[in-house]
Amino acid sequence: NASATARTNYSVSFPSAGTWYCLYNSDLPAYDAAFGNKGPAVGGTVVADGSANASLAIGAYSIQIYAKSPIPQDSAAAFDPPNPDGCGAVVTITYDPGDGPLDGAGAVSAYIGRNNWQNPSNFPMAPSGDVWVLEYTIPDLTYELNLSFTDGAEAWDNNDGLNWSVPVSNCGDLPSEASWTPGLPQGCIPLDITYHPNGGPLMGASNVMLHIGRNDWSAEVQSLPMVEESENEWTATYSIPDDTWQADFVFNGLIGSNTVWDNNDHADWHVRVQGCLADDQPYVTLAQPPPATNVATEVTHIALHGAAHLLTGHLNWTNRLNGASGAIAYATNWSIPPVPLAEGVNVIRVSGTNSAANPNDGAADSPTNAAYASNWPNGSNDGRQFEPWQLNGTGASMADAATEGGTLSLGPRAWALQADGGALVEAIRPFADGLQPGDTVSFVFENGGIDGGVTNSSIGVAFHNRFDQRLTEFRFDGGSNSFAIYDSELRDTGLPWSNTPKTNTLEILTSFTYRLTVNGQPFEGTFADASVYEPATIRFWNWNAGGGNERKLYIGDLSVAGGPLPVFAYSAETAVTRALSPYRTTESVAVQDGRLVAAVSSLSGIPGN
Repeated sequence: NASATARTNYSVSFPSAGTWYCLYNSDLPAYDAAFGNKGPAVGGTVVADGSANASLAIGAYSIQIYAKSPIPQDSAAAFDPPNPDGCGAVVTITYDPGDGPLDGAGAVSAYIGRNNWQNPSNFPMAPSGDVWVLEYTIPDLTYELNLSFTDGAEAWDNNDGLNWSVPVSNCGDLPSEASWTPGLPQGCIPLDITYHPNGGPLMGASNVMLHIGRNDWSAEVQSLPMVEESENEWTATYSIPDDTWQADFVFNGLIGSNTVWDNNDHADWHVRVQGCLADDQPYVTLAQPPPATNVATEVTHIALHGAAHLLTGHLNWTNRLNGASGAIAYATNWSIPPVPLAEGVNVIRVSGTNSAANPNDGAADSPTNAAYASNWPNGSNDGRQFEPWQLNGTGASMADAATEGGTLSLGPRAWALQADGGALVEAIRPFADGLQPGDTVSFVFENGGIDGGVTNSSIGVAFHNRFDQRLTEFRFDGGSNSFAIYDSELRDTGLPWSNTPKTNTLEILTSFTYRLTVNGQPFEGTFADASVYEPATIRFWNWNAGGGNERKLYIGDLSVAGGPLPVFAYSAETAVTRALSPYRTTESVAVQDGRLVAAVSSLSGIPGN
């Protein structure tokens, strides 16, 4: 009807007599409440008489569309109650095949799983008129039912790939859970881990394994069998190894014959550990004789054996009881010839001092050195007091100012990093030892364009600890206006992009703070949260900055300067008790002031007593 007037009893010729089904009516208020609602609803009918004519009601400016066949009816499933409450609750499942895949099926089963399709199985339904019905009891540890329907052969109705789901309250609402004791481990101690599968992936598993590693999965990983303490509770004990700052774990188990994993919804479980890092500090240990050694009075001397680490010069020994002392040259596994014992408790101490030499002081390397004349391979090192280069990715090369086309100006030669097509290339240089307060790293770099796109490219330099955790970095991100520092926070430096050399120093101020100076402008900051705070490596990278020399990251000379380390004494001691002799020697007898006075020897092994 293209007119402004609604019509009623309007005669229209149809292609044939009989019932016609309305597929569309544009005058329905479903489209706009102001519409006139003339004519049948979708699915409604009109009957054309023997002459193929029918009377219609049709709205102004509206269209109606008819077909000889009715609109196919979608299948449907209903659940009563729609949100079952509690384990053991009964839900009535009613399935109407409609004109769907199971229309006309002789038998229908509900294919029911729970908690994201755990343990699915078929449950036959009973016919009731045009629908099928099932009374289903909610099993324990269920927070959701998952359903589709089948004829038991090849026909399935899965709601056009969406399936059906029914939320269940107060019956396994929680996913799997893990707990551990102690909650914050202090030291390299046993960690007791308890796992409750609940309604998670391992619900009903016949066995459970603890799959556990450490330090953000960077160290050895092992699988430990767990003990089933009771239904829905499994336990295992993990002995935290030395040099651990975090334990990382997931679980797996058998569901039927299949190995199923529970990784905490892709987050894994992590436990921070304190006081269990291998602190590479100087020490002296005394292994022989063991503490509280007792010897007979006839034993007048005893040998000493032990170990030492990171000391220098000599190891000195003393016996507090008789004043005896001596020294030997420092050795990591040392032995001292038999030392004299006195009668009584001999407290024997062995001590030494660490070296004041700073292993990083004087470290230096340059791209002009001979080893880099033709290329820059992984593992190369022509510097002093640096560990070799570690190169990851492709795109590391040597650059010569004479052939770079004017894009290199920091010096005659440079180490170069280039990446495009989404690639990342990085060059990592480990220091001889972790940087200490007072150490200063000097480095030069020169960047070109960073044109890989916003949030999709960057260049920069970073300092990481020995666990490869970022402590701080100086970077330029594609699409940015200026360089940023990322340490305990991300902050804008205000330094705009430029392709001129940047001369930099990083000075360690305290165990947690530093000063970065870029072309004379200082920035102070606090290292990012980490397990240890000593920078162990310097890392340069180029991520997708683009092709061509004008998008390379050039790296120049590297060096480290540092003052002497503080010197401390380290010692170990033991007590050796030599039995007292039952005999004493009379040295002299005299009469003094009418009294008899005798001088008698005292403890053996003490001169002049």
